[in-house]
Amino acid sequence: MKNARKTALSLVVAAAALLVLMVPAMAYDRQAAVGYAYAHASADRGPDDNYAYNPSYRSYGNDCTNFVSQCLRAGGWQDTGWFYYSDWNWFCNGGGWGRHSSTWSWSNAADLFEFLHRSGRASLVNSWQDLQPGDVVQVNWDGGWPVSHTMIVTGYDGWGYPTLTQHSNNRLNKTIWEYLQESPNASFYGWHIR
Repeated sequence: MKNARKTALSLVVAAAALLVLMVPAMAYDRQAAVGYAYAHASADRGPDDNYAYNPSYRSYGNDCTNFVSQCLRAGGWQDTGWFYYSDWNWFCNGGGWGRHSSTWSWSNAADLFEFLHRSGRASLVNSWQDLQPGDVVQVNWDGGWPVSHTMIVTGYDGWGYPTLTQHSNNRLNKTIWEYLQESPNASFYGWHIR
């Protein structure tokens, strides 16, 4: 009986892994992701102002990764999986407040990092100069691990530095150079979205 349970569990895990790999490939629409970011983040609003937030989604206290996940979905990313606690899955069931309305990777920076790493939907860049609008930047402000914040690249400034947009606190087109100056000990990770 014990072996039958192990076998059944192994089959469920294998099926879940196959579903992740079977998600149809779609072209990522960088302009749509950036357009969504512009529509739902604004530098002139405070961190507690929900005006720019999309009411179709749950608003978390620390909303940065939830916001970037919304941008990725707007860019064409498809939901995958059904286990909310697995870094192999990424989905959100809208604005629900249920315990399992979204995966940890949808709303938690470190879990999104693991999903990006494992899913094949993104690759780490070697330099900030390799970032494009619609790519993702994650950071640990203290220089340690794990990452604790997520932002989306929304353009470039006049010097060619990527500009980043985020929630928690809301920022629109803040340059990566400004972040580097403010937090010289931070560890930054740039993801090229495929």
